[in-house]
Amino acid sequence: MQVIVTDCHRRLTPALIRELAARGHEVTAVSEAGRSAPGLHTRGTARAIRLPASLSESAYAEALLDLCAAQGKPVLLPAGGRTVMALSHRREAFAPLARFLASEPGVPERVGDKLTVSRLAASLGIPVPEPIPFDEAERIDQLAERLPYPVVLRYRDGERLGLSSDRRSTVAGNPRAFVRRYNVMHDVQPPVLLQAYVPGRSRCVSALMDGDGRAAAVFCFEFIQDDPTTGGTFSTCRSDWFPVLAERTVRLLSALSFTGFATAAFKGDAEEDARLLDLTPRLWDSYPLSCLSGAGLAEAYVRAVLGAEAPLRTTCRYRCGVRTQYFFDDAGAALRCLRHGRADLAFHAAADMFAPEVKGCVLSPKDLRGSLYYLLHPASSR
Repeated sequence: MQVIVTDCHRRLTPALIRELAARGHEVTAVSEAGRSAPGLHTRGTARAIRLPASLSESAYAEALLDLCAAQGKPVLLPAGGRTVMALSHRREAFAPLARFLASEPGVPERVGDKLTVSRLAASLGIPVPEPIPFDEAERIDQLAERLPYPVVLRYRDGERLGLSSDRRSTVAGNPRAFVRRYNVMHDVQPPVLLQAYVPGRSRCVSALMDGDGRAAAVFCFEFIQDDPTTGGTFSTCRSDWFPVLAERTVRLLSALSFTGFATAAFKGDAEEDARLLDLTPRLWDSYPLSCLSGAGLAEAYVRAVLGAEAPLRTTCRYRCGVRTQYFFDDAGAALRCLRHGRADLAFHAAADMFAPEVKGCVLSPKDLRGSLYYLLHPASSR
């Protein structure tokens, strides 16, 4: 099958392309000029195409339409948010020329809107962080003095801003930090959402929703530990199975009428009480973990666009306990922890970087050319 993989500047695309090629598909990798694009150089790429740099949204969609027309109705797999939006906004134009999964116009925007998603999740009985109400007319310094710390500050729609998941929120531990971070975020995208900090384990559920609102595939994973210097997580993650969170994620995406790949992030000690933090309407950075775990999500996408039925599986069909990490991310986390006096966490991050049982998300001994390119040109997370 001819498969076009877009957004190959994203560091997850080498694993995606290798997975498709291993299933016998002929992969065309696409990226825009002027960007580091490991997907164009990885093993399994049959054709590498660079589109002109800095295309407008309409010009980008037209370039993809021309490419699809030239390949005779291929499967089009969007690996980044820009293409997800293009397919959603131009569904009728793409439909005669390609096979793909895409939501109706406006749905990806609703999925990326934290306030909309949080309210819907709460109405469905899915736990969410406790919101901190405030009047925007209140002086920020006065607000800062009455808040219960730590406080989480979130952009309402970090996806629309083009931010990676680790930059869509921040944690303030005192009034001074809160005022500084609030002002920066408010200048970028008001209003800023304030929530109570949720301690506990960081779990994620990734789902592929078909055009009929059913889950064609579900994959669960957990981040190993938090990075206290940023309020985010280290990149090391482990495959697992969370049946309660899987059911909640699929139910939420169905209620949103979403089609395609999406990932829900939860946090909390007990699975039943874990709170929904974020919902991302595209492929996620930890996608290579699903490949190494044998989840077969790329093939599930191809089957779904061809009309194969795949109802939600209530049992795990992949290997649990597989661990992966992005080398540069964990190296940066280790250095930050050292600077903040957390040598214990720095040691754990460094140990993951060199542990033989922790596989690289991009680096692969079977793809020396692609691995070398990534080492010399670290790729984007979005």
